[in-house]
Amino acid sequence: VFIECKVNDSEKIFKIEINVVEEFNLPTESRTTAPMATKYDLRPSIIPTMAMAENFSHKIAAAIERDQIRDLYDISQLEPLTPFDEKTLWQRCKVLSIRQAKPKAHTPQQAATLLKKRLESLTQKQIEEELGGVIPTDHLPGLEMLIKNTVHRVIQRMETIVPNSF
Repeated sequence: VFIECKVNDSEKIFKIEINVVEEFNLPTESRTTAPMATKYDLRPSIIPTMAMAENFSHKIAAAIERDQIRDLYDISQLEPLTPFDEKTLWQRCKVLSIRQAKPKAHTPQQAATLLKKRLESLTQKQIEEELGGVIPTDHLPGLEMLIKNTVHRVIQRMETIVPNSF
């Protein structure tokens, strides 16, 4: 489910994506809303969220399924923070729906090859075109190298996943 929101009378539009996951592989993690809530003089709350490692696995699968540079950027931001959950990634690889095609089973190694192909075609120009309005301009130079290096590390780990180890 996508919800499109417009900020007051401005031209700024943002989208909220809601996905339903049948079950979690890892326990939820508590997070605070304080960094966002205090900006708007709201009371912060503690909320349960999907474990970051599990979320990372879903993001990797999304990067393979969709042709969005933002997914590769998100991987580059998550990679230093947490390992991905191998079990979740294995489950997602069994039902990859690439560019909304009928779901097809892949091994993590096959999925890694698909991700590698995406990465090989990535250019700085594409990054600037897709992320230019989202990421501050002074953060864009060199982003291609950062994304390629971090996603390549993820690909290397995907290639070492052992089947039936869960």
